[in-house]
Amino acid sequence: MTYLFDIAVFILVLGELVFFHELGHFLAAKACGIYCERFSLGMPPRLFGFKFGETDYCIGLLPIGGYVKMAGQEDVPLSEEERKEQYGTIPPNRWFMNKPVWQRVIVIFAGPFMNFVLAVALYAILVGFGANQPEWKHDRRIGHVEPNSPAASAPMFAVADTKQTVDFSRQPDATGWKTGDTIISVDGNRITNIRDVALEGILSGGKSVLVELERTVPDGKVTHYLSPVTPRELEQDDEKQVRTGIEEFRTALVKSVSPDLPAAAAGFQPGDIITRLNGELIDRKSFMETVSQITDGRPINAEVNRGGQALAVTVAPKPIGTFKDILLDPPVDWPETMIDESKPIPVNEADAAKLQGTGFEEGDRVISIDGEAIKEGIVKQIVTRPDADKLQVVVERPGIFGLGKPEVVTLPDITAAQFIEAITPFDITAQPTVLYATKEVSESTGLQTKDIIEQVDGKPATWAALYEIQNTRMGETVTFKIKKPAIALGVMRGESMKDVSVPITPVGKVGILFDDRKVFYRAPLAQVLPEALHETQRVIKLTVRTIQSLLTGAVSAKELGGPIMIYQITTTTARFGSAGDLLAITALISVNLAIFNLLPLPVLDGGHLLFLGIEAVRRKPVSAKVMEWVQQAGLVFIIGLMLFVTYNDIGRLLRGLMP
Repeated sequence: MTYLFDIAVFILVLGELVFFHELGHFLAAKACGIYCERFSLGMPPRLFGFKFGETDYCIGLLPIGGYVKMAGQEDVPLSEEERKEQYGTIPPNRWFMNKPVWQRVIVIFAGPFMNFVLAVALYAILVGFGANQPEWKHDRRIGHVEPNSPAASAPMFAVADTKQTVDFSRQPDATGWKTGDTIISVDGNRITNIRDVALEGILSGGKSVLVELERTVPDGKVTHYLSPVTPRELEQDDEKQVRTGIEEFRTALVKSVSPDLPAAAAGFQPGDIITRLNGELIDRKSFMETVSQITDGRPINAEVNRGGQALAVTVAPKPIGTFKDILLDPPVDWPETMIDESKPIPVNEADAAKLQGTGFEEGDRVISIDGEAIKEGIVKQIVTRPDADKLQVVVERPGIFGLGKPEVVTLPDITAAQFIEAITPFDITAQPTVLYATKEVSESTGLQTKDIIEQVDGKPATWAALYEIQNTRMGETVTFKIKKPAIALGVMRGESMKDVSVPITPVGKVGILFDDRKVFYRAPLAQVLPEALHETQRVIKLTVRTIQSLLTGAVSAKELGGPIMIYQITTTTARFGSAGDLLAITALISVNLAIFNLLPLPVLDGGHLLFLGIEAVRRKPVSAKVMEWVQQAGLVFIIGLMLFVTYNDIGRLLRGLMP
């Protein structure tokens, strides 16, 4: 069903883009009095449709495009006999080719123009209706700064006015960007959020950029800086992409507190916002990084905002064993990191087959277990019980179609294993698989992405076994027997077995699970159109700059993507993002489609506009023979380009198969 959903989303998004593009051509042609025989969404053969007036409105079998068939529009010049046969019954004054140049320019340009209009309309819907959005989308503050990155060592020069001349050869006033710093612009281009900084870094092609930023110290004083920085590839990155080494700022908003770890004893509460550690501004990632490095019992001083009131909280992280820098499926620490026990626990609906025969139904929410209401730590208690232990589970079950008062249902004979299976999106009984291992871990242990752990210290490897080992054998080293699966049916790599030694590393933990902070944003009515136009203009500029960077070599042509990449982006967004995210992605693709179509290449709208420009200057059309040769050469180029981007897409898919 997931694949059907993905295909449906892709066809809908592609159909929307094509429909608006062709609608632009069609409406302009009608306005100019050009005879339009057919308006087709999808390519031939024709499936179904209807005729209204002189035009056949239809759906084509192949959902890879669309077209408007106009009398007298000849991509390849026709002979007089062919012309007479195709539209000889149409009055010549209604032929596209017989219309004035300015009218033909309007008809051709109207297609890409409507893609711009679609983008504006989608952005207007986003800002006009409003939505809860991740705070980083509207936040220019720096989050975690990676050690040994360009940002961590960037020189910073204090300025009273950012337009003043600065001697960058002098001693800097400060060195290294910090969490909480606010970036204003990059090379004079104002940014909306930290991901804009990443784009600017990529477009720089590894050349130095000048960043304007602000830093606020505890007494409230704000200092402006100019900071030259050179993005580069970082050693720990698998993807070879230049960057500065900063992440988005994600507020350290406490979602829940584990009752058996130090945070609970220290007095942290759900809803707290941790603002500083030992006097330094922090976000979620920098908090976790700092805490994980403390394994000697040293206390740290946290500043907390609780309902607008500033509090000081001291907590000493507790050392706990972990398979550091290794992510497994199922995740070893999922009871502490993936289940929100501050409210009824929803039954996972990703795999309905797991619920069959258990008594659970889709939409159920667990409100109590063995007469005890859901509370922090209850799942952790259950996972330590034998699989066959019986539980009395009470669920809240929604009415038909989610309407009406929910029904409270008691399920008296649920086993611990069935309960765990029901609330998790993964197969707890499966052999653990490596989802990710850092480059350092791979080099030191031999463990790689997609490896399957079959045994641990000679015993069958299960999630439960790894969970127990991680929590009881801190500081020790265990032996994994792993299976490295075949790649591409054994053509690229055959299946093999290997023993690897993996340490259980002590890391500091306090027992806090963080929540994503959302901000509701809706533009005032008078600002909806200006903001939509501004966002469209910003995307246009970024797209044009990307093309310029491709031409200059600052960005590798290997980064280009085609239909497969568009399919992956749209379907992933539809499955894991919000409706607003899908609208934003569609608007972005619409702008890219418009600009691509305006490139002065034969076959594309931009190529037709180029020929019309030449015709306007020469006061006569380009010769039929030259047109035919250029169009054929252009077609070869476009086919070659499509093959190249598809090759890139397939290459990315194959790299995804590799460890």
